[in-house]
Amino acid sequence: MTVVAYDCSVGDPGYDFLVWLVEAAMYHKRSSLRVRFEHAERLDEAGRLWMENVWRPLLPMLDCSETNDPAQPITRRPRALSYENMFDAIVQAASRGEVVPRFKADPGERRWVQASLRMLDDRSPVVITLRECDYSTHRNSNLDGWLEFASSLEAAGERVIIVRDAAKADEPVENFLTFPPASFDVHKRLALYEHAKMNFFVSNGPVMLAAFSDVPYCYLMTQYAGSQGPVRYPWASDTQRIFYLADTAANLGKVWEEIDGSR
Repeated sequence: MTVVAYDCSVGDPGYDFLVWLVEAAMYHKRSSLRVRFEHAERLDEAGRLWMENVWRPLLPMLDCSETNDPAQPITRRPRALSYENMFDAIVQAASRGEVVPRFKADPGERRWVQASLRMLDDRSPVVITLRECDYSTHRNSNLDGWLEFASSLEAAGERVIIVRDAAKADEPVENFLTFPPASFDVHKRLALYEHAKMNFFVSNGPVMLAAFSDVPYCYLMTQYAGSQGPVRYPWASDTQRIFYLADTAANLGKVWEEIDGSR
């Protein structure tokens, strides 16, 4: 048995835990990995929601489990992550040929989402995940651009579903379908992504869930628009792409033409 410790008191609660978990699972070859959440008592209400709704549900997706037994020695405390080096160790390991774990939604949640989508029609949706935070707002989605792009997709016969940030999950978007359960439940979120024809993201936490799964996605690194970089991660498939573009309607239309034409 391998026990690793995650320090809940370091950094802001969020999807960074997902990357930490992948790195820990790769380092220990997913061998009976158990996670201890240290200093969980220091989490505020928002942090406790992250633990209950995201961190703990992610564990069984990688065959991991939680332990609170103080008698179990900690094998290793994986390194603290920063935005500058967040994926570095995983990228290096994947480049050496190591297998990168993939998250998969719970089969029951997958069936629930599938049934919900069938109540609409039989089309696989194009799912747009918005970033609408009150911090690092320069990374937020350009709402006007995304809605104009979504309108063009619907006019062309596509079904568009918008996933809002949790704080705005229950607020409707005029003329478009939203899917509030995906904003709160990580299994329903991933199940929706698994049923999508394509998933679109800017630089937000949920893109990490897509990056370490088999779902198709387009990731717009809007804060690096105009720069050059890898078009996909070393472990990504041909349907998982990175674009260094601002999220204007024109750019999104070009991205869609490129990926839709390559199918």
